[in-house]
Amino acid sequence: MPLLLAGACGPRSLGHDQDGGGGNVGSVSPPNMSAPAISGAGGAAGGASGGGSVAVGGPGAGGAGVGSTGTGGARGPNPPACPPVEPVLPPSPPHTALGRTPTPAQGSCQRLGSSFIFPLPGPATPGSNAPGLFVRCASFAVGAAQQLAFSPDGRLVALVPEDGIVRVVEIASHMIVATLAPVRTTIDFAAFSPDGLAIVTLASGAREVTLWSAAGASFAKTWSVQLTGHRYQPRFGGGGLAVSPDGLSVLVSAGQETFLLGATTGAVQAVRPSKGALLRLAYGWGGRRIVVADAPTASDCAPAPSGGTVTILDAGTLSDVAQVADLGGKFDPRGNLGLANFVASPTDDLVLVPGSVGQPAGVRAFRLSDGTPAPSPALSALPYAFMPDGTHVLLRGSGQLSVASAGDGSIAASIADDGSAPVAISPDGHSVAIGGRGPQLLRVWNVGDAAPAAVCAGDDPDATAPTVPGGASLSADGQTIAIGEGPRARLFSTATGTPLRSFDLEDASQGARLLLSASPLYLATGPSSASAFPTVVFNVNNSGRVADLPPQGTRWGDLAFSPAEDRLYAIGHGTDADRLYVATLGTPGLTAVATLQDYTSLLGFAQGCPVLYQSSRGAWRACGTCADPPVGGPGGFAVLSPDGGLLARSAPFPGPNVTLMPMQPGTTQAWTYGPSPVDVLYGPLQEIPIAIARGGGRVVTTSSPTTTCYRGPGLEVRVHDQTSGTVMDTLPPAPTAVDATVRTIAYGAQLWCSVF
Repeated sequence: MPLLLAGACGPRSLGHDQDGGGGNVGSVSPPNMSAPAISGAGGAAGGASGGGSVAVGGPGAGGAGVGSTGTGGARGPNPPACPPVEPVLPPSPPHTALGRTPTPAQGSCQRLGSSFIFPLPGPATPGSNAPGLFVRCASFAVGAAQQLAFSPDGRLVALVPEDGIVRVVEIASHMIVATLAPVRTTIDFAAFSPDGLAIVTLASGAREVTLWSAAGASFAKTWSVQLTGHRYQPRFGGGGLAVSPDGLSVLVSAGQETFLLGATTGAVQAVRPSKGALLRLAYGWGGRRIVVADAPTASDCAPAPSGGTVTILDAGTLSDVAQVADLGGKFDPRGNLGLANFVASPTDDLVLVPGSVGQPAGVRAFRLSDGTPAPSPALSALPYAFMPDGTHVLLRGSGQLSVASAGDGSIAASIADDGSAPVAISPDGHSVAIGGRGPQLLRVWNVGDAAPAAVCAGDDPDATAPTVPGGASLSADGQTIAIGEGPRARLFSTATGTPLRSFDLEDASQGARLLLSASPLYLATGPSSASAFPTVVFNVNNSGRVADLPPQGTRWGDLAFSPAEDRLYAIGHGTDADRLYVATLGTPGLTAVATLQDYTSLLGFAQGCPVLYQSSRGAWRACGTCADPPVGGPGGFAVLSPDGGLLARSAPFPGPNVTLMPMQPGTTQAWTYGPSPVDVLYGPLQEIPIAIARGGGRVVTTSSPTTTCYRGPGLEVRVHDQTSGTVMDTLPPAPTAVDATVRTIAYGAQLWCSVF
């Protein structure tokens, strides 16, 4: 169908329930947000639309929104004047709930499937005691192992991969005997109780500690405690979890403060205030002492740990006993010797640390009882850990994982090791579990054997592929998701987890940007930044290439599929000017539709025309040579509802609120949503729109700091009721895609779904 370039303007009414947007949703790229997106042209607003996907990434804030309704009707005195250049499609059908079959909690892990479908709560209604409007409902990538823990008898390993779902693996049978999959949190630490009858987990982002007690062949939640403090604080790879050797206490940190909890109820017994980033914690000397490593996070702009100290604590009160190492920090005039670290003996009155500032390099030893110096071992480098007998250590370096004498460093056993994966030591010291990804998701080395044995394998297509996270995109109905996995993109059914198709990408070195069309008939893929590789559109049904947007002289920004899904509109940032292009899918070549001012965004479609946005003007239908008057006026970031009927934009920087209004000239009806007050340490904040449900009803916003050197926690996402402004749910920061009805929200390969 040829593109209609209208040369004259005639009257045409706009009803936002009749638009042909085809399920497209605009996307935004707020400042300090780095999740890969198919959009993100830069400038005052960024927006790509297609398939109900929104790419935001980065911080959002919790709190209540404020809703207000202005005066006037939905139709203003100046209806749209430009005729459409694309067909105006009938309204999309109403949302249909998806039937889901949960993944079994037990099964073989010799090849662990990429997909996991969560057991969802029963039917819920607004106002009920449901866990929330949204819950985690699916995961489509296991990822790499993040942490491992042995059971006391050495028979089981708690495997904690990147998907935050704990698999309890029986080593001998290679079977998953239990799965811990909370529907509102992502677990990153697990530890067995000394009797093996319970597992404690920590979801650092949500600051949630949970005790799971053995119930037959599975584990059931006994108690759950949320630690005080801001959620989603930077962890810098630190934090930790340990159960005391007597089983009476749980030591835990989400990366800042350190908490001592009673194991019976989870009651807080003691708190040690944050001293920067908590890098590591452990019990030592039979549980009589605790050792922690802290590091300051001061930096020129973005916070990051450097240097730090090692401190011995009383195991009952968390009070300081002695500081045994000081490695300085970035702005320490004495120097900076790298990150603080230690190895505490599980049996003896001994802790090993690196030399402090001003001391010769080497390993230092101190008594855990009082912090006084002890004779240093004949070790050239700090060990990875003590073995359970206290007389041997685990060494890691120079491509080897070795068991050695703690006294003289003589090697007892050794295997090849790249040093990048987590390890855990069995309580008897006979086995070492080694994490990884893909075919090496979990291996176990029986000390003395020539090589570790494979126990669990992930379903990653290529374990050697780049680990840069790729983008994600949802179809309009939320039933299909596309995710980037290194050098390829894969499509899954969100209801069943079934892999649908795989696409090889031109360039995955920076993480692919993805955009599904609404139905979804097509998938657009492209590099996440300026690249020598093209943006490519694939036919989902047969993997055929139907369009190529060449990179020569142009950086491709916002993309949007036409309502009929037969064209792709794109903003190209050229060396001489920015332009709006259109490609007819299946036909070679591009047509330049219009020359644009810098920082113009493509939000989607309204009444058969592309909608463009500039922060200095607002949003308008761009119908060839005819353009409607702008709507919304000056603002910051903006998104359009999938049906093109509603526009949401943030106030001019650094305004705090988001305003929602009908997408038609002269309208006076509006709703506003603003962040709740937060700790002054982290303010002021700007509210940012993320998505609007097709036909209205739900509005998703987040907050963004107004400073580029933000040092606070990740800021959560809020789902608002459109008319009242009531916050229906508060979700984790940095979503990557939202479906057209705001009932499915993706965080990369992790999916959250509305329960009503």
